[in-house]
Amino acid sequence: MAFLPAPPLLRTRRPAAVTASVPRRPRRLTGGRRLAGAAAAPLRAAAAGHPRPDGPPGAGATPRDARDVMAYADEPPVSRRPSPPVGVPVADCATDDANDGAPTTAVDYLCPEGHYWDWSGGRVHYVTAGTTGPVVLMLPGFGVGTFHWEENMADLARDHRVFCMDKLGLGRSLPAPPSDTAATSGAAAATDEATAVAELATAALPPLGVDLWAVQVTAFVESVIGEPVYLAGNSLGGLVALTAAAARPDLARGVVLLNAAPFFGALPHPTTSPRLHAAITVPLRSSRAARWVLARFWSNLRHPPTLTRLLQLVYATPARVTDTLVDQILAPTRVDGAFGRFAAMLLSSRGERGFDDALDVVAAHALPLAMINGREDVWVVPAWGHRVKRRAPETAYFELSPAGHCPHAEAPAAVNAVLRAWVAAIEGGGELPMREVDAASHTPAAAHDNDDSDGGGGGGDDDDDGGGAPALGPDTEQAVFDGVSVRRLTGQPRGWLERLMARSVIATFIASSLQTLADHPEISHLDFGGW
Repeated sequence: MAFLPAPPLLRTRRPAAVTASVPRRPRRLTGGRRLAGAAAAPLRAAAAGHPRPDGPPGAGATPRDARDVMAYADEPPVSRRPSPPVGVPVADCATDDANDGAPTTAVDYLCPEGHYWDWSGGRVHYVTAGTTGPVVLMLPGFGVGTFHWEENMADLARDHRVFCMDKLGLGRSLPAPPSDTAATSGAAAATDEATAVAELATAALPPLGVDLWAVQVTAFVESVIGEPVYLAGNSLGGLVALTAAAARPDLARGVVLLNAAPFFGALPHPTTSPRLHAAITVPLRSSRAARWVLARFWSNLRHPPTLTRLLQLVYATPARVTDTLVDQILAPTRVDGAFGRFAAMLLSSRGERGFDDALDVVAAHALPLAMINGREDVWVVPAWGHRVKRRAPETAYFELSPAGHCPHAEAPAAVNAVLRAWVAAIEGGGELPMREVDAASHTPAAAHDNDDSDGGGGGGDDDDDGGGAPALGPDTEQAVFDGVSVRRLTGQPRGWLERLMARSVIATFIASSLQTLADHPEISHLDFGGW
């Protein structure tokens, strides 16, 4: 779910449990921009208007300009109601999925509520844990929220200050509604200088998408955290982390990518492709046909059986796909205006700075970079990780198996151990954990056996090495945490797909997608269209 649009790349191996038991429907659908100079100053000034993250909105809490919001005439205002206490009934997902018309029943998010930061782009929800140590900011993927990092935060808080933030439009973070010029015209004459600065900052924000989320991250680090951080992101969160670090390398101590999405948003960008943007993006966003298709996709996606099967496909351990996880993902879809935000994200432009460009900037600034990738991911397959390693050779590339698209949620012990060891090496100026090995090298059978008690991974209450888990020293070639094998790879091509990747990303995308569709026929039974 963390990278919801059509799979960019697919993989070949899947546990038998993935194909189990959910009824199949016969019909299916076929078919931060960096702000500089005069623009950056008012944005930072607006963000600085919130010295108390939990306090009342400051000067920066001005609604975004209507031009920066995907405008649907029947889209209702965004609700700012706080989440209710546990026990409040959840709205029925079978209500009018497409129109988001009448106000919905109060939503139970099924996870603890954290803090709020009132930013010029909207109201940002975040959680925090730990009081000492290096600062890590965790960014969830598409369709999930802070709850997706709960197991990681609980352990890493022993020796880190950990923040996790919902991106605007996802989780509990709500973008500001479009400005109502008629309602505010009378008050406009009374605005002071601070309000004028905030309004300028709001108008300078990009629309909902990768560029806005990157600006949100950098503003959050400056205004709430107040010091450079390690940015860790899964799927879409990884792309946003890399984009934010490229825009403001002074705010990042390092970047950790967990099966990072290589792109998000396929429509032309107004800056890099202004003519195509005017010819394609603008008409498509106002198209009734596009809204009709998305409404049916949205309606079926919100049905628990469909979402459960999708998650079982991308998780290497389907047992990790619980009813609670499904309900947590579906909860934000029952908030007023959810469909409009979903449509805006799926029809967003690609980032002004693409993945490769952001990677090159991060490497040029010598920012430490690590990848912690699940090998069994059917979307962001290992070929993407190996390609990043070859493009930025200093990257520490850790591969986990069995683990899929969300390794931090599927194998938190292994991810915590790697993240803790890597940050400690960066902070201490020592050797990076584990010795690099060729991906094609033989993996001993014993690596998948974990009958002893040393697989606690990131757990443990007393020892800094993870409560008896295998230490990740510079000479370690392989370690096992709770049955999940960890190796640090050289990035050398493994098989035809990765050799093809070195020559043509597009060809790899097509070839791997076709191969995965052939190897996983259950994908064709995921009915998103409702016809």
